[in-house]
Amino acid sequence: MKSRLVVVLVAIALGAGCVPHAQVRLQPRPSAPKERSFGDPELFLVVRDQRVKESSGLAASPTRNDWLYTHNDSGDSARVFRIGPDGKVSAEIALPAVSVRDCEDMASATVGGVPYLYLGDIGDNEKRRDSVFVHRFREPGAGGRVRRVETFELVYPDGPRDAEALMVWPGSGELFLVEKTHGKPSGVYLLPGTAKPGRHVLQRVGEVRVGGDLAEAQMITGGDVALDGRHVVLRTYLGAYEFSAPDGRPDGWWRSKPTKIRTGLELQGEAIAYSRDGRWLYTSSEGSPCPIQRISIR
Repeated sequence: MKSRLVVVLVAIALGAGCVPHAQVRLQPRPSAPKERSFGDPELFLVVRDQRVKESSGLAASPTRNDWLYTHNDSGDSARVFRIGPDGKVSAEIALPAVSVRDCEDMASATVGGVPYLYLGDIGDNEKRRDSVFVHRFREPGAGGRVRRVETFELVYPDGPRDAEALMVWPGSGELFLVEKTHGKPSGVYLLPGTAKPGRHVLQRVGEVRVGGDLAEAQMITGGDVALDGRHVVLRTYLGAYEFSAPDGRPDGWWRSKPTKIRTGLELQGEAIAYSRDGRWLYTSSEGSPCPIQRISIR
């Protein structure tokens, strides 16, 4: 009996009682994303061209490291200015057959293999506009001529809103507007990347709250998406905040905890953009001459 019992116990131990080592595979612990830090703001260049009077939006070229784009606030025509590394306007780019009311931000992104610039006629201080407009066009060559403009007419699902931050996701083309508020969270609104030019109702997908007690620290005046799609930056009159999108997707970046970034002293800072190579943040302010500052990303 004893020998039979031993055989049974050994069989159990070798069978169901033990899990072979080949079936126990410990997955490597995912490495934590590298923590980013930001340098002190420094003067990069000064635009002294009298045509640039109220720089309200800023975008880096999607194709070249040495081109920046900006545009004026309300009261100007539908045009953007290309700025070279010497601070001079190398091209005034007019959008044919387009009229605008209050351009507040611009963006750049390569979508579907095409390098685009976007001009956001999205300002609505009195919250009376039935719809706002984002105009998209292929980045022009050195001459600055635009042949075709595609227009997205956008309606908020919860009534007119004032927004000054426009962002476009690289690759997939999701378009975000972020509301300019103080004393309450700012709504985040989405137009899916599959949307074609035409009239659309935006989706309210979330909200963000930034800044301290001062209204100027809470009012979002500009934004951008990094070229790799892993970070989003929003700015106010008094600072900037970077949100994380670790997998490079546009879903839920507004739920991440933002890192505060110190911006330089500006008369009325309303614009911010990542550099094409991802090494810098650029900011600009209304007024002429127009200083453009930069902040290193480490």
